[in-house]
Amino acid sequence: MQKRIWLLIGLLLLALAATACGGAKPAATEAPAAAATEAPAAAAPTTAPVEPAQVAGYKCDDSLGCVEVADGDPILIASALVVSGPNAPLGLDTQYGAEIALKFRGEVLGHPL
Repeated sequence: MQKRIWLLIGLLLLALAATACGGAKPAATEAPAAAATEAPAAAAPTTAPVEPAQVAGYKCDDSLGCVEVADGDPILIASALVVSGPNAPLGLDTQYGAEIALKFRGEVLGHPL
């Protein structure tokens, strides 16, 4: 009787391990429907985009690429911070610091922030 219990426990553990390491791909889920509050898609531009001016002496050699901003376009900075819950003071302090830095700096290479 005791051998059967140990055999059953062993089989259950083996089944659990096989399930955890199954490697099956999750089923594809459909994208949620667009919310009614989203802005409508922008119309396609009618003219070719203007190539931004290169900074003298700078060559982009980053493996991920470089961001190019057209002349006069603003540089948008975003963050994902905790602003509620028990860690809210950390996220809010960081957010306030970023806002102060943006007001202090104002622009980068002629682009408003």
